[in-house]
Amino acid sequence: MTEVSKATTLSWRKFLQTEAGVEGMLFLRERTPSISKGDADGIIFDAGKVEGYKNAVDTISEIIAVRQQKEEKVENE
Repeated sequence: MTEVSKATTLSWRKFLQTEAGVEGMLFLRERTPSISKGDADGIIFDAGKVEGYKNAVDTISEIIAVRQQKEEKVENE
C-alpha cells in the first residue's frame, strides 16, 4: 500500500480545516453512490461501490487524524 507523505498529510489537514475543505468533504459525503433497485447481483455490486466510496472518503479523515495523534504524542514526550 502506498503511504501518504507527511508533507501531503499536513497540506490536507491545513486545507480541510478551511471553510472550503469542510464544504468539500460534506459534498463528497452527500454524493455517496446509492444502491439501485434491480436483480440481486446488481444490488450486491452497488453495495460494494457504496462501501468502497465511503471507505475512501473516511480514509482521508483517518490518515490525517492518525498522523495528528502520533505527532501530539511525540511532542508531549
